[in-house]
Amino acid sequence: MNQRKILIILFLLAFFPLFLYAQDIKPRQLKQEHIEKGLDTISTVVDNNVLSIEIDSLSRDSLLPWPLYMTARLDTAMRTSPYMKGVTAGVMVYDFTADSVLYRFNEKKLLKPASTEKLLTGITALRELGEDYPFHSRLYYTGEVKVDTIYFVPDSIRVDIPFEELVDTLGNPLYKFMKVFHGDIYGIGSYDPVFSGTDLNTFADSIVALGMDSIAGNIYEDVSNRYSITISPFFINKNDSFTSRLKDALKKRNILFSGFTGTSVCPEDTVLLAEQVHTLKQIMNRMMKQSDNQYAEAVYHKVGSLRNYPIHGIKNLINELGFNPDSYIIADGSGLSHDNKVSPELEIAFLKYARENDSIYNTLYSSLPIAGVDGTLSERMKELPAYRNVRAKTGTLNGVITLSGYCTSANNHELIFAIMLNDIKSSVTAKALEDELCTIMTHDETFIPKKKIIVVKHRPVRRRTAARKRRRRR
Repeated sequence: MNQRKILIILFLLAFFPLFLYAQDIKPRQLKQEHIEKGLDTISTVVDNNVLSIEIDSLSRDSLLPWPLYMTARLDTAMRTSPYMKGVTAGVMVYDFTADSVLYRFNEKKLLKPASTEKLLTGITALRELGEDYPFHSRLYYTGEVKVDTIYFVPDSIRVDIPFEELVDTLGNPLYKFMKVFHGDIYGIGSYDPVFSGTDLNTFADSIVALGMDSIAGNIYEDVSNRYSITISPFFINKNDSFTSRLKDALKKRNILFSGFTGTSVCPEDTVLLAEQVHTLKQIMNRMMKQSDNQYAEAVYHKVGSLRNYPIHGIKNLINELGFNPDSYIIADGSGLSHDNKVSPELEIAFLKYARENDSIYNTLYSSLPIAGVDGTLSERMKELPAYRNVRAKTGTLNGVITLSGYCTSANNHELIFAIMLNDIKSSVTAKALEDELCTIMTHDETFIPKKKIIVVKHRPVRRRTAARKRRRRR
């Protein structure tokens, strides 16, 4: 018996190192397979033992170059994410520093852009007009102020006789000398969405400054440069009501107005009475950060007023970038229409064009929402590495969530990305997927700690026989 025990011990001493080596090499082989596939976890069965391995695919000892690293991570997120169920998606990531496409996923697919359509509108406007382009709102007038004698007949008197006879009958008629403006007033707008009630009051004060008590004429709005019934070149606080609002402002200033309001072309011999000016740069900030649809439509139609049709400016740039304008549907400037259809590839092309032109990029970049800080991204990615890194335009419609813009990767590369998710069931889960992709693009290697290889052995269950139970009792 002693010899048998000695032989068993010698056998174990001889083969135990080989056993340890075999147990070590299998996880290494699985790790290599994991890196090649870009996976985060692997579970398999080795010799009746469940082997669970979790490895950070962005660890420093990865055998993949950084671009393949990122591609594997992004692709894994897109193809395995539970948020992708039933979603029609298109994603593209472009490495501006390396001048190469980092990731593609249905990048040519035509999808609804929602408010990322504002990127096309804004970039086109900055290209066509420039950031300092002035949006003028002007007030003109024709005629002059004269002193008139106005007679007032008491309301209590109702007689059906000529006015001259009535004056003789009363003997002492009520009258007043009044300064009457004999002429018309014209307002010419310039699709300035910043024009407010304060600006309107400035216009009303300029009319009062002419020294009148009443207006014997009309108030007109010149809409000769209007291209759509949905928006006026002259609107106040997003309402198409310039003439009626000006009339009410004059009434509050005790200016009598007996004429009518309407539209008419401003004559050439008019005199400039007042002017308010705002620049495109001022408009861009609210248009992008707050995703203001009215501001976007105003900019869209302003470009159209110079191009004879709003869509021409955007389509011209699409053609210049090497794409076929007829392949896309541009229904408006804000992305509010469900008819809009563009691709992630096209949005990347616009963003790349902007990045290559400082006169466009500087204004665009500063106007984009900052992740976790302001605008429509103020409450997103606050606890993620993308915080303060991602600058992007959001898009939200029924069944649509999109996000396109710029960020900086962990290795300091500038990335341009476009994420378009259509047919979504939940905006919360769709945004979670966007945030996950932004985390992958921006996160530092130290953000997700390396995970150790864990080997869990399941020992076979030994049944307790009657004899064993008796022995245990002793």
